Amino acid sequence: MNTRFVALIFSFLLFCSVQAQHELGVKMGPSIMGFYGSQAYATQSTGAVSAGALYRYRINEGMAFQMEVNYVQSGQIALRRNYPNVRYMELNYFQIPLLLHLRTKSGSIKPGIFTGPYLSSLASHAYSPLYYNIESSAYSLDQVNPSKLDLGWILGFGVDYDLGPLFLMADLRYNLGLKNLDNGNPGRTSNDLKQAGIQMNLGAGIRF
Repeated sequence: MNTRFVALIFSFLLFCSVQAQHELGVKMGPSIMGFYGSQAYATQSTGAVSAGALYRYRINEGMAFQMEVNYVQSGQIALRRNYPNVRYMELNYFQIPLLLHLRTKSGSIKPGIFTGPYLSSLASHAYSPLYYNIESSAYSLDQVNPSKLDLGWILGFGVDYDLGPLFLMADLRYNLGLKNLDNGNPGRTSNDLKQAGIQMNLGAGIRF
């Protein structure tokens, strides 16, 4: 029984190594990223930009594991209920998604879907309260105390256009943050604040 199991695993790995292709690409596009949670009431997400690179380990024409390194901007304008002021907050992260990518196998135009988790590290941050549309001094990083790490999930669909060893790609994805981004401060409890939004990407790459 053990010999058959080992032989099955070896055959599967040999099949994957024969069928596998490697793909490298770059992408960028607009995004509408904001926040949700109890601290994100009465908010308006702001337009932003995301950009990054991707690597695909393609097991066959229909399945691949995809790793990305992205720079993602998130921002919101919050109109508070009890005060006539507007608060602007921006958190920018370096994001590393690990995705399962499934697509059709035939034709040069291949639509597909993808999903998987991501881990993000804080790159930069801005936080400014606006009183009667007059900007006051920005809070420091220590005063706002955003989380330096974020965890979340990505779900999206896209299309690849094969051009021999090259390919063009486009996708639309939804990012759902699962971790509270507000760590709080001494004397102030943390608020429920998570990242969420939509990204659209256009890109190109090469397979080898």
